[in-house]
Amino acid sequence: MNRRMVFYTLGQMICIEAVLLLLPLIVSLIYGEMIAAKAFGITIALAVVLGVLLQLICKTKNRVISVEKTTLLYFVIAC
Repeated sequence: MNRRMVFYTLGQMICIEAVLLLLPLIVSLIYGEMIAAKAFGITIALAVVLGVLLQLICKTKNRVISVEKTTLLYFVIAC
């Protein structure tokens, strides 16, 4: 099992989640909810840091993931 590939892909997904969190951040800024905006900002920052670190630490030359590894990744995400 290639754990590095799984964690690399997990890092990518965390970065995508950080980008998707920009929408609620913008909405909370529009409505003037500064406490919620601060919470979203902190969450986005932590997600970007964690996602980038996972991608940098677990970078592999072979970026092809097999069916078994994909299934494992789905179980990791679902839990």
